[in-house]
Amino acid sequence: MLVVGDLHSPFDLDSYFDHCVEVYERYNCNQVVFIGDVIDNHYSSYHETDANGMGGGQELELAVKRLERWYHRWPDAHVTVGNHDRIIIRKAQSGGVPKQWIKEYSEVLNTPNWKFVTSLEIDDVLYIHGEAGTAKTKARADMAEMEREQMANNLIPSDDVADAWEAMAGNMRSRLLAIPSKTAATVFSADDVTDAKKILKDTINEALAELSSIEVKTANPIRSAELDDDSEEDAKPVSATTRTKISEWADKYRRLSSEASSEAGQWSTNRAEYQRGIMDAISDER
Repeated sequence: MLVVGDLHSPFDLDSYFDHCVEVYERYNCNQVVFIGDVIDNHYSSYHETDANGMGGGQELELAVKRLERWYHRWPDAHVTVGNHDRIIIRKAQSGGVPKQWIKEYSEVLNTPNWKFVTSLEIDDVLYIHGEAGTAKTKARADMAEMEREQMANNLIPSDDVADAWEAMAGNMRSRLLAIPSKTAATVFSADDVTDAKKILKDTINEALAELSSIEVKTANPIRSAELDDDSEEDAKPVSATTRTKISEWADKYRRLSSEASSEAGQWSTNRAEYQRGIMDAISDER
């Protein structure tokens, strides 16, 4: 993964482009993320502008021209939108201009295949333009919010969920493998097909009932204080049991990577409806 820092085109350096190309090839990268502020929009800044600087049309035209080489080299990149990128849209909204009048970033910048997003998660790494003061401040704020959700039993660390799934999968395998030997004699002596189906159904429901008793425990809570090098506060383990259906949890929190799925991004159980019953049976407390 090559992460390209803020370009602030048309004020980007020629040497930085050469550097990024060299790093991409040296480390055999296969993906590129522009971390935001690909354009500067200095003429429309909320801060003081250069009275002798370029006008809006001239600056934008030059920025688009200088972005051509970046787009030509990496035509399928992701761009996390930064505060400088958003300046024009923010001012349009402040002026009461409906969003239907606003063009897409890719259309304005002549980069049709670039994907402009607020944030992006790949291989459990979150890519986002650092705002709210600094990137660290933003990360700490996000971690604090995650900690609050976790304390309210709404968010379980991924390691704890993985442990629970591993235990559940092993349990399920054992129960499923036991069904033939457990039911063979009774199914063989069943009066008819209906009776045989009932025996198998009861046995499967019994296995699912046992699986539903598995609890996801939070043994190592996420703590925003871990981002503060000066914090001396000791971590206090928290134990929380999820009461949310697994399908609901997955729809809210699960993300699919582009490497593991043909449809990367937010998981939707509706796209695999046959799994909903299985997932919810596992979290059913009855």
